[in-house]
Amino acid sequence: MITSCQTFKSQENDRISTMKEKILIKKIGLLCFSGLVAASFLTGCTNGPSDPLFDAPLGERTICSAVNPVQGNDVLSVVPFNCPNLEISTTLNELRDAGWRLETVHMGEDVEVNGTLASEVSITVRKAY
Repeated sequence: MITSCQTFKSQENDRISTMKEKILIKKIGLLCFSGLVAASFLTGCTNGPSDPLFDAPLGERTICSAVNPVQGNDVLSVVPFNCPNLEISTTLNELRDAGWRLETVHMGEDVEVNGTLASEVSITVRKAY
């Protein structure tokens, strides 16, 4: 009788430890699944629209032209430029912030705008980082 009780008790302990292991495995599985779900949501949020200024490959060069002729009192860093290769209109400040560096400035012929001399300006920029 004592032997059968001890055997029963031993089997019961084995079942309890097996049940604890199963519960632990379920918890680990749920934790891993939750991590995968969270990761998929995060990557889904970061796959938004692309930005050609930031997404351009390193070393790429492009030529941009001023939207309007640049006058003598205009600050070049805030003049809007059309960059057809990037399909964007931007300023030198925005280009700089996105990792682009100014290589050349080409001043075209002088034109008169509202009694003030101005010039068509084009720039060459390179993606540095």
